[in-house]
Amino acid sequence: MLSSTDPRERRSPAPSRAGYLAIAVAAMMIVQVGLAQAHPRSAPKAGIESADVLTPHLQAGQTFTNVFARIASIDGDGFEEKLRHYSGLGSYVVSKDSTEGGWKFDLSLQNHGSPPDRGSAVIRDQGQAECFKGQCRRSRDCCGLLYNIAIWGVPPRKLEVGTRWTTDLAEVWEFGPPGRQTVTVISVDPVARMVTLTREGEGEGRAEGDPKQIHVDKGGKSYMVDFAPGRAHWIGQTIIKDGVIISDEIMAYRSVVLSSPEFGSVKAMDHEFTVQNTSPQPADGSRIRI
Repeated sequence: MLSSTDPRERRSPAPSRAGYLAIAVAAMMIVQVGLAQAHPRSAPKAGIESADVLTPHLQAGQTFTNVFARIASIDGDGFEEKLRHYSGLGSYVVSKDSTEGGWKFDLSLQNHGSPPDRGSAVIRDQGQAECFKGQCRRSRDCCGLLYNIAIWGVPPRKLEVGTRWTTDLAEVWEFGPPGRQTVTVISVDPVARMVTLTREGEGEGRAEGDPKQIHVDKGGKSYMVDFAPGRAHWIGQTIIKDGVIISDEIMAYRSVVLSSPEFGSVKAMDHEFTVQNTSPQPADGSRIRI
């Protein structure tokens, strides 16, 4: 998801543990509804050209509104669980001067707890590069609007149930360190030009945006501790139609070590879950306003 600034620096007041549970349950319900509506019912060996389903096929004026949420927890012995979250939505309207070499959008962003941000956006190089208000960057988001070969890899020419490929993630990315992941096709709908993929991988080290230090609470006191990530493992499931990501969920867990002279050294686990879904547009053809 394109963002004008890192949304993790604009957190709204933290909800209770019950609130986080409600958010997680709601997110899973959204995913299940999306799967129920969109999950293909094709024959087991139905196949489709990867270019037909993973390459964007967009038209000027089309609107895609993504709703996303991310929840994370660091937990271990001897300190209070550290919870964090952010959520929001982004509305992409395809511009008239878009091409397959660079899809252009009128983009409106709303990270909950912050004012909306609007501007011109471009997604190019097969999803690998994003620009917003003239500022460009390499896209290493775990989820996004379009298929990104930097995250998903180059697929085989033809996709059918059971097709599998492995991709090396050479750089840190939003949900993990450099590593290797396997992508597997679990369903195909050639008529709807839709495919469901799973991804699973692991790596060692820091993820994009990881802090070097964090605050943790212990015994009624707050400590600044060094944050040292270890081995990470992630798994997710994604529905893609005409190159647009309709539904995306991914979960990761990794070992971390928290330490400081005053706090000591503690081994902990960091669990994270992200869900993104393309929300339906109103039946009367109007757009969801941000």
